[in-house]
Amino acid sequence: MKPTSIIFLILSIILIACGFGLCFVANNVSRAQGIPIYAQTFDENNNSIERIDLNVMGITRISLTIKDADVFIINKAEESYIELVNFYKNTYDLKTNSKTIQLDDTINILSLLKFTENGFEFNGLRYYLIPDMYREKKKVVNIYIKEDEEIKIFDIDIKDGNLFMKDFVKRADYTVNVVKGDIYFDTIRTSSMFNLTLNEGKLTFQNCLINVINADINAGYCYFNTLSIDFVDYNLTTPLGRIYYAGEDKGGTFNQFMPMASTKLNVNVNDGDIYIEKIVRPAPPG
Repeated sequence: MKPTSIIFLILSIILIACGFGLCFVANNVSRAQGIPIYAQTFDENNNSIERIDLNVMGITRISLTIKDADVFIINKAEESYIELVNFYKNTYDLKTNSKTIQLDDTINILSLLKFTENGFEFNGLRYYLIPDMYREKKKVVNIYIKEDEEIKIFDIDIKDGNLFMKDFVKRADYTVNVVKGDIYFDTIRTSSMFNLTLNEGKLTFQNCLINVINADINAGYCYFNTLSIDFVDYNLTTPLGRIYYAGEDKGGTFNQFMPMASTKLNVNVNDGDIYIEKIVRPAPPG
């Protein structure tokens, strides 16, 4: 290596070291004076929280590719926004426009430097100086959607984490893939398709009215709770488990055809049980 190159290499290392030192000093000063230098805020448990307001109308698609986080998607909110808990800049890709919310929790060596449609983007070296104690905390994605948003497509892929969705009553197609985690759907209404695969975990449908449900579970359980279990088409199989219909043991296979069925439920659990239960509404007071 030429002497000039060696000199420039040494100078580069010195400048990088100085940059790290300045970031540490700025971080300590900002904490002492209460001046925020991060996009995130921190709660009383040292969880970092970043809020992204969705100041757009007409959102029709939510696409999530999550490596390790719990996901909560709630409808009927007063405003649409996303909360990223214990996420850090340069470790995810979030895109929002007038039609799509797209979050990709994929970390790679190029995450430090990003090239967008508008050019080069770098969020700052300071985001790589956050203590490791924060990085070990559980990550959570909270998505709040206004009721008047017409979501037509949910495309959700989670490697390790739980999924909770509540109060979506619009026509929409659902494609959900979870490798390891529990899935809970509460009061979902759609006259379209619901396709789901779960490698390991528990799947629950609570008070849902869905035209067609196709669910494939490798190891786990499926709970289907609804107000009327009779008006449902069932195509249920579990080679290594049991099917319980209103408490009655139906063995490993159960089929039922109803001409006026509101839901067609196709579920296969390779290793685990399937429970079909009727929701009992509480008696009115008095």
